Amino acid sequence: DKATIKLKKGDILLMMSDGVSSDNYDWICEELAAWGDGTAQELSEHIGTQAKRRRQGLHDDDITVLAVIMDKVF
Repeated sequence: DKATIKLKKGDILLMMSDGVSSDNYDWICEELAAWGDGTAQELSEHIGTQAKRRRQGLHDDDITVLAVIMDKVF
């Protein structure tokens, strides 16, 4: 798939593996809306930690999160 969007300063790009959430992504939107002045690394680690905490049952899949917080617009 291909998508084109324009990002502006302060926007967050979050890429993650399917192991982050198997059925409900609402909590991720809530975490992003509440995110403060942390770094992209801190955000990635936070989402990964929350995903592991929220994991239900014996679902054992990788959790990979990449965050980019736009600092400049080119």
